[in-house]
Amino acid sequence: MRVEPQHYACLVATNAADDGRKDRRVRTVQYCAGSLKLSGPIGARHEKVNTEIRKVSELLDAYWERCLKPARLRSAATVRSQIGVLKTHLGSLSLPLLEEPDDISHFKTDSEYADDVELTSMHRVLERLRAAINWGMAQTPPLLAKSPFHRLGVRLNKKAEDSRDRRLPRDEEKRLLDTALKKMNAPRPKLAEASYEDGVAMTEKDSAVH
Repeated sequence: MRVEPQHYACLVATNAADDGRKDRRVRTVQYCAGSLKLSGPIGARHEKVNTEIRKVSELLDAYWERCLKPARLRSAATVRSQIGVLKTHLGSLSLPLLEEPDDISHFKTDSEYADDVELTSMHRVLERLRAAINWGMAQTPPLLAKSPFHRLGVRLNKKAEDSRDRRLPRDEEKRLLDTALKKMNAPRPKLAEASYEDGVAMTEKDSAVH
């Protein structure tokens, strides 16, 4: 039988409240006991749901619905955006692949998303994935056996964020190169050409005089 965290809080609060009103304490303990009895089917339902989570996208959906959404975060829109990015690039993977660093490292360095954003933004998304993995490992039964975020796996180098070396997307790089080539190959203005020719003529005339 699974005991929910709020039931532990209920029992602790009851045992600490020694105000002499024993009848009230008895009723409270009985209420907590009833809550504990109800937690059995709830735990069984969660275990059934956990066995149906086999894809990374399903893990992220469960993480949102059962952990983040009830918390009513102020940054909910940002969190949902990060989860959307993860589902787009990693959502089709089977859950056991999330325990290894290979696919996550590829997403971190070689994906289109990595080409389009700064390192800081990538790290925020990976931190969201790490939190989802930790949440999955804490479930009953655990959804994952281990995390790929460790010293020999996926690492988030916070010091590198200070450099702010954003990679240029391919289309932006092409636009910059095309603009530079156009400026290099553009014809010189006529005024500039006239001034240049006049300067050459004056130099030749001075040379002939001397």
